[in-house]
Amino acid sequence: MQDVGPSPSNLSAPKRVLLLGATATIGRATLAALLAHGHAVVCLLRKGGDRGPSFRGDV
Repeated sequence: MQDVGPSPSNLSAPKRVLLLGATATIGRATLAALLAHGHAVVCLLRKGGDRGPSFRGDV
């Protein structure tokens, strides 16, 4: 039987990540961590939602 789970060799490779709730407290920290590790992040935002003072719209 072959192991199809994540292996240490591919866990550190940059990924494209969809982040929901990127403007909330935990979402902002998650976004910062993902970007710091070189991942490409796509954030889904509600129209008219509170983006807060530290949200960068160019991410």
